[in-house]
Amino acid sequence: MFSLSSSFLFSEHFVGNELSDSFTSLPFAIGGSRQQGLHHMMDGQNNQDSVGILVGENCLMGVVSDGCSSTHLETRNSVSNNEFGSNLLTHLVLKLSKDILAKYCDIEDDRFLSLLSNKLLENVNAISSIVTSGDKREREIFLCDHFMATIVGFVICHGKYFVFGSGDGFYGVDNMINEITFDGKYLALNLLDEVESGDCSIGKTDKSHFETSGGKKLSILNSGSTEEINNIFIATDGFDVIVKQNEVALRDFIIGCSEESRPGIFPASRYIRKYLLENDNVKRYANDFLWPQDDASFVLLSRIKH
Repeated sequence: MFSLSSSFLFSEHFVGNELSDSFTSLPFAIGGSRQQGLHHMMDGQNNQDSVGILVGENCLMGVVSDGCSSTHLETRNSVSNNEFGSNLLTHLVLKLSKDILAKYCDIEDDRFLSLLSNKLLENVNAISSIVTSGDKREREIFLCDHFMATIVGFVICHGKYFVFGSGDGFYGVDNMINEITFDGKYLALNLLDEVESGDCSIGKTDKSHFETSGGKKLSILNSGSTEEINNIFIATDGFDVIVKQNEVALRDFIIGCSEESRPGIFPASRYIRKYLLENDNVKRYANDFLWPQDDASFVLLSRIKH
């Protein structure tokens, strides 16, 4: 008998692999994966999520990004190309974070995120200027169609960790999962001087979620001492049904990953199949085409057993 849940790949498709080292001195394993949403699959739409992991000798980092399916009203007859921004922003977050941490080893969280936000915007601005040759209207459409993407990430070093984000999704520290609600303020909106009311159809309706200009930069969601935590979980909003209606299965999965005994990257998809997709409720949701309807991606950090 065909089982839809058994066909899920949850592939380890990472952005920025070339940035990582082969060794970390931190006592944590880190993994992640992504699964195309069923609605996107049936509509022939690309997976607009991206996942990035950075392994450094003295730090570990995870990032997920979700590109918005809606686009500028002038291109509304087409699905957006925001998977472009999702993948590029994830890569840039990892690359720029690595550069900042190498230069400022004891940087404060707020200062780090301020630098990272500004450098991200500088890079996106440079790309949009090259593509659109500085034309204001063309630039607005390009940004709305290519760079409307959420960002959720974390950095952990020997002394401290912090979780940050811009846009919606989920994050959890030590099995306590929190929802990040969407306010329509994508990072790239900071580059738009003025957006005319109704010109962009980002969101669940044709109404603009950003009828006035201005985006939100990256902000701290959680922080603390590295010695006090066992795991960090981040995910895109495709995990909505799991977090809200199958939280026990999700916690079993997170705790199950503590079986890992080697620091560095581990095959998280193996555990999601073992602990999440074998759960009866999750399996029923999957086989009834109820999850994941939207693209679903995550990164999980877990303290290793000694």
